[in-house]
Amino acid sequence: MDKAALEKELNKFKEEIGDVLIATGIVSIDGAPVVEVYGALESQFNPQRASTIFAMLINVLNKSLSEIYESKTVQEILISTETSYFTVSVIGQGDYFHGTVVSDKADIKAIRELTKKYEPLLLQVLK
Repeated sequence: MDKAALEKELNKFKEEIGDVLIATGIVSIDGAPVVEVYGALESQFNPQRASTIFAMLINVLNKSLSEIYESKTVQEILISTETSYFTVSVIGQGDYFHGTVVSDKADIKAIRELTKKYEPLLLQVLK
């Protein structure tokens, strides 16, 4: 994996999102951050803690879904708070996820579409 190439792709993603970005990053499914990029917004967001928590959440949801809905796995998680949106999208076969935090001023539909647009690019660099 080429971390510099990955960071370059995330910086392109950041530029397309614009000034509503708080942070975006690629995280391994075990919770270890691979690459992080920060936006211009000041925030009390803790990316290291978020990486661990979202990895645990994906794993718990996958186990729960397998009991409820055979052969289904998490593809995306969307969380909204009073001041921000979190998107967590599983990349490829589930070894990594792409997490993004934006302000509540963001167009969440556009953020989700942009995330899907970048998935094959990020996956290619991760291989």
